Formats: sequence, structure tokens, C-alpha cells
Amino acid sequence: MTAAMKFIDAHTHTFLRGPEDLERMGNAGTVCAVVCAFLPVQPTCAGTLLDLFAWLDTVERERLEKRGIREILAVGIHPRCIPPAPDTAPVIERVKAMLQSGRAGAVGEIGLEKGTDAERGILLEQLRLAAELSVPAVVHTPRTNKEAMVQETLRIIDESGIADELVILDHLTPAIVRALDAKGRTFRMGLTLQPGKTTPEEVNALLDERGPERLHLDSDLSHMPSQPDAVAEAARRLTELGAQRGDIEKLTFSNAASALRAAL
Repeated sequence: MTAAMKFIDAHTHTFLRGPEDLERMGNAGTVCAVVCAFLPVQPTCAGTLLDLFAWLDTVERERLEKRGIREILAVGIHPRCIPPAPDTAPVIERVKAMLQSGRAGAVGEIGLEKGTDAERGILLEQLRLAAELSVPAVVHTPRTNKEAMVQETLRIIDESGIADELVILDHLTPAIVRALDAKGRTFRMGLTLQPGKTTPEEVNALLDERGPERLHLDSDLSHMPSQPDAVAEAARRLTELGAQRGDIEKLTFSNAASALRAAL
């Protein structure tokens, strides 16, 4: 049974959904959502992202709180949202200020999409900021050419000097989890429950192979096909598949709380 369980959705863009979906999240037992900065268009200037951050810190925080969901805000420059140079500097300054004030709890969502020089440069800068402030970094991996982009991301992570334990590599496949385990890397690793990404059956197979350590689940709730109660539904399905309740709780709550340093 999962009725008494509580959940963290460790990667969302709830601001791209209506109030009915937030109600559904809360009713399913989601008590915390990590809200990552992202826009499905390239910003024309720094102000676009600065306004987005303000929206997430005020309107979105209140919308979630009304449904009994705590917001953990991640702010940063997504690889598909890089404003024209030199407009990245004011954005990085705002990210740093929000992290230092406690208004944001992580850098994110950052990463590589196509692996351009601009993407590499802004990823390195933001990873160094996360290392400087000792805060978690939520790192995107793309649907296309994922394995190659993960390898390039690892190179940039190592160049930045950030500790593995501060890095949350998200949207991973089970195969990449296995490869990172084989390399002895100790990243926090997100598995996304979205069409075309990870299924509860694949999660269950990973549990049988390696246990739940450093893994957590998320919906990547956004303007794309995604399910507001995906984490709760995965917990239900994992229970049906015979997974241990303690392992499910780690995947759907405590591992994410640890990765984000959240007291819940």
C-alpha cells in the first residue's frame, strides 16, 4: 500500500501546468516539488530569465503552497535557454544572489543539449558556481545523443572541480546508471517517469541489481507529455512488482531530500 507514503517530485516545471495538475500532485501525496528554471524558447535578453526567476520565487511558490506542496527552487541557465552574449552575466549574478539568500536551493536546470561551445562554457561556469557555494546542481541530459553528451558532461564536471555528491545527473537511462556505477562515480542520479524515458519496470530491475542508493524519481512535469502524479504512481507499481517499501521510500522521498539537503 502507498496511501500513507509521501513523495518528492525531484524535477518539475510546474509553472507550465494548470492548477488542476497541482491539485492532482498534492492529492497523490507529493509534499515537495523541485521546480527547475526553463523556458521552451530561447530568451532574447537577460530580463526574460530574471523575470522567470521572480515568477518561480513568488507566484509559483504560492501556487504550490496552496496545494500543500513545498517548492525547492533551482535557478540557472538551461542549455536551450541561453540568452545572447553578454546577457548571461546578469543572470549568473542573480542565480548567485538567490542561492546566497536561500531563495533558491540549487543551480538548475543546467547541462548540455547539442554540445555547442556556448553550452559548454555556461555549464562550466554554473558548475563552478555550485562548487563555490557548495550547493546541488541539477544537470540535464538530452533525449538525443544522450550517451555522448553524458560523456562530455562528465569531462566538464571534472574540469569544474565540483564534488560528485553535489551533482544531480537527471533523465538518465538504466544503462547510463550502470555505466556510472562501473566508473565508481557517486553522483545523485535522477530517473524520469515520462513517455519515452524510464518505466517503473526498469526502475524495479535496477533495484534488484544495485539497490536504491543515490537514485530518485521525477516526473519532469512540463508542457510536454508528463504525469503530475507520476512519482506516486511509480510507487504503487513498484509495490505491485514486489519492491520493498523501504527501497520505494528512498527512491520517491528520502534520496531526493538528501540530494537537495531538504528538511521535510
